[in-house]
Order: sequence, then C-alpha cells, then structure tokens
Amino acid sequence: MDLPDQAAARAEALKVGHRLLERCAEMPTEARSEIIIEVIDERLKYVLRVSLPEIQQGLSTA
Repeated sequence: MDLPDQAAARAEALKVGHRLLERCAEMPTEARSEIIIEVIDERLKYVLRVSLPEIQQGLSTA
C-alpha cells in the first residue's frame, strides 16, 4: 500500500491493528500480547512500529 507520509502510515497501522484485535478470540492467548504492526518503505527499511498498547490507546482516543 502506498501512503503519502508517516502520519498516514501510522493511521493505517492502527486500523490494521484494530481489525486484528477484533479477531483476538481466534488467536492463541500467547499471540495476543505480541501483536506488532511494522511498516516498511519501498527500500524495505522500517518506517515505524506500532505495538499492542499503542493500538489499544489509539482505539480509546478515537
């Protein structure tokens, strides 16, 4: 997915994280605490990383 900037990439990562959390019941218990969304650029370099607490915090402020 091509996104214009880091803010847009973070917003998209939070959306993906939210969709993962909606399916938590289907995940093994140990996997739930390890949810991390990593965003890379076209050169395969990390742009940002969003962890489970950040995803949950993003949901509570939305």
